[in-house]
Amino acid sequence: MALTVPGSSSTTLVMSATPAVQTGADKLDPKFAAILGSCEVDQAHLDKIGDSGCTTAALYGHIGKTEDKLLKWLKAVVSLDDEARAQDAIPIARLSMACDVCRKRTEVETEAAAQRAINH
Repeated sequence: MALTVPGSSSTTLVMSATPAVQTGADKLDPKFAAILGSCEVDQAHLDKIGDSGCTTAALYGHIGKTEDKLLKWLKAVVSLDDEARAQDAIPIARLSMACDVCRKRTEVETEAAAQRAINH
């Protein structure tokens, strides 16, 4: 016999157990979110990055393979443009620093994985 909570139905219990769809910053890989957080990236920008589908450090590092590509992406996706608005320079700098960290971290992790594969 199933247990029920007084004043509720089994339909209510099933509906409340349905997981919520992730949006914005909730989509970001925890390591990537930590990198962006350490660079003090604004929550609004985190949400735009997560909603864009860029959810990992490796992907973000690849988008920013060149400074020009990164600036174009930030302008299109995050709506940051320091040529149009001088106040966007600081958020762009934070996101650029994060991109450098993501690129370096991906390189180090890839090299470590290759070394493990060789050693085993």
